[in-house]
Amino acid sequence: MKDERVTRLRENRELPAFFPALGMTVEEIGPERVVVRMDVPDAFWTPYGAIHGGVLAALMDTVGGMVVATQLTPADRTATHSFNISYTSFVREKSCRCIGRMLAMARNVATVELEVVREDGTLAAKALGTFGIFRNKNRDPEG
Repeated sequence: MKDERVTRLRENRELPAFFPALGMTVEEIGPERVVVRMDVPDAFWTPYGAIHGGVLAALMDTVGGMVVATQLTPADRTATHSFNISYTSFVREKSCRCIGRMLAMARNVATVELEVVREDGTLAAKALGTFGIFRNKNRDPEG
C-alpha cells in the first residue's frame, strides 16, 4: 500500500491544490527522500529581491508532509505538529529545491529534516518538523 501512495504522489494525484500556484514540481519521491523544486511566481518576492520566507516555509512544510505520506497507506493522513526553521541565506534566484528526509517514525508521530538549497547548492534554510500520523481505523491491518 505504501508503494501505491508514492505512485499517487508521483503522479500528482494527492498533491495540495496550491502546489502549482506556488510553482512546485516533484523532482524525486521515494522512501528515502523527497525533492521538490519551486519556480517562484513573481507575486511571492519581497521588495528586496528575495523569495519571501513564508513561501519557503510553505514549501518545507509541504515537503515534510510528503515525506511522511510516503510511509503511509492512501487511507492514512498526516498533519504538522511542530515546525522550526532556521534561515541561513536569501534565495535571490528564481528557483530553489527542498530536500526532505525521514529522521524517525513511530506509530503516531514522525520527525523530518528539511533543507532548502539555492540553485548553486548553497543552504538557504533548514527545518525540523514533527508530523502527527492519523491512521484509518477501517483499513486492512495487512495494508
